[in-house]
Amino acid sequence: MRLGQKIFIYLVTGFVLMGVIFFIWLQNVQHTLVSEQLRNQAAGIYHYIILTRQWISGYGGIYVQHEGGFERITPSGFIAELSRYGQDKHLPYMVKVAVPNASNPLHAPDVFETRAIDLLQSGRAREVWEVERVKGMPVFRYGAPLVFQTECQTCHAGLKTSDVMGAISISLPATAIYNEVRQNIFQFFGIFLCVLAVFLGIAWTILRFFVLSPLRQLASTAGHIQNGELDVRVDLNMSEEWKTVSRSFNSMVAALTNQQRNLEKEVRRAVSELESAYQQLKATEQYRQDFFANITHDLKTPITAIKGAQGILAKRLSDSEHATYLEIIQRNTEKLLKMVKDILACAKIESGTLEIQKRQEDIAEVLE
Repeated sequence: MRLGQKIFIYLVTGFVLMGVIFFIWLQNVQHTLVSEQLRNQAAGIYHYIILTRQWISGYGGIYVQHEGGFERITPSGFIAELSRYGQDKHLPYMVKVAVPNASNPLHAPDVFETRAIDLLQSGRAREVWEVERVKGMPVFRYGAPLVFQTECQTCHAGLKTSDVMGAISISLPATAIYNEVRQNIFQFFGIFLCVLAVFLGIAWTILRFFVLSPLRQLASTAGHIQNGELDVRVDLNMSEEWKTVSRSFNSMVAALTNQQRNLEKEVRRAVSELESAYQQLKATEQYRQDFFANITHDLKTPITAIKGAQGILAKRLSDSEHATYLEIIQRNTEKLLKMVKDILACAKIESGTLEIQKRQEDIAEVLE
């Protein structure tokens, strides 16, 4: 795999990982912001209801016209009427007073409200909220303490104002806001993909111009140098760093060129000296061969003459007194002649002029 492909894959992988981490963080932040926004809305409704209950309690209740007459509304009844009115008008929230062991089923707490009352009464929390699924749709549940104020003493004598009697439960539908969050995340994802594509395109262009193109020039120049073209040079003007690299590379090539030229000169000089030495050695060898050839020829002539004279003497002096000396002369003369022939044969072998005569012989006799 090429360097550019590796770098591109590493860039894509790195940005994908960064994108995944970013979107996980963004999703958590969005859910936190949504929960905080819903909590603030529910808290606002809660404080408005508490204020309204205090106002009603301060007047000992209020009278509203109902079926041709007037009906007295207490703070608890106000919340129940408000909840029914909200359901009839399809308000985006529901309000309920939840009290433990309530005689009125409308005030009986559910699972969330039971847990909220326990946390509020124990002092472990001042408010409780969570997001739960109702028929597959997200609903934000909020619970805050139901505390009787001083105004409530007129109807509930003997109760402490600091006692948590139950919880005011508020339910807010969260489908729309979560859909909006999901849509925002999708929009961010699309924007991220576009930005990623543009960034990768710019990064690839910069990579090709500032990294891959100079590397290709260096590789091409190195290939020419490998083929023996030592006069080529590289010119990289992309940046100051590449200029420094090109100057160093060209200096290295120039040094190699000078070194190779000096080496070639030394090789030619050494070859010339070797050739001269070879010619001298060849001439010396020729002198040696000529010397041996001449000396063997010069030695062979007097030895042949001695041998001939010995033969003549052997015929004339056949008495026993001279026979022993003549035999010594004959034996040593033949030995000298054989040595001269061997020297001459060696000279012919070295010069390549020896003629080999082939004939059948008895191997036992030869060995013997």
